[in-house]
Amino acid sequence: MAEAYYIGMDLCPESTQISFYNDIKREPETVNQLNNKETYMMPNILFYSNKTGDWFVGSEASEARFKEDGIILDELYDNAKSEEIVEIGEKNYTYRQLFLMMLKMHIDSFLYRYEGAVVKKLIITVPDYSRDLYKVLGSFYKELGVDKSSISLTSHLDSGLYYIFNQSPELWVNSVALFDYNTDGLQYYRIDISRGRNPEVIQVSHEDYTKQFNMSMFAGDNILMDVTFSKIVEHEMKKTYISSVFLTL
Repeated sequence: MAEAYYIGMDLCPESTQISFYNDIKREPETVNQLNNKETYMMPNILFYSNKTGDWFVGSEASEARFKEDGIILDELYDNAKSEEIVEIGEKNYTYRQLFLMMLKMHIDSFLYRYEGAVVKKLIITVPDYSRDLYKVLGSFYKELGVDKSSISLTSHLDSGLYYIFNQSPELWVNSVALFDYNTDGLQYYRIDISRGRNPEVIQVSHEDYTKQFNMSMFAGDNILMDVTFSKIVEHEMKKTYISSVFLTL
């Protein structure tokens, strides 16, 4: 009997992270790399082997590029809407096709681990709303061979708001702080509810801390990272009353 999975795909320019949930375990889990159980970020790259004609994705592509003669393809996220033609293995592809191929291979690499697994629902989150990117992702259900209704698209902020307002109301009596961190750096959002209105209005203020706090700045110095982050938190906490703080990684 096929086992149905609810899958969350956090799609960023450099990497993808996949989490899943099913009705049997009833606990969300995050997918690690096949060749590194301590790492959960899957590089958004493809590799084509000139010798075998095989395609590799993510960490397997990173390994294959140093072992075999072939073609490495990166920046697929940034070029997702491009119709530019690329010839690989005597076959033509657009960057849009390669981008969708990469996403499908990410999903397939997860389904491969669980015999008989099928996608019941896939939620794709991206850092920011982009009409062009949403248009490309809107056709992904065809690549997966599922109903269009099986895939939903959202942004980091929207998914964060959905999560926050499905928590206990005591957590959002006052302002709510949301720190969103990925390979590009740190983004901060403060969420406020305008009370006394019908309907109530949610207001979001945003601070971009990517220049002050990003992965390349710290070179593995976790102490400096902690000190820098604590200063940013202290600065933002002084501005208003905060009921709760949420962190995304």
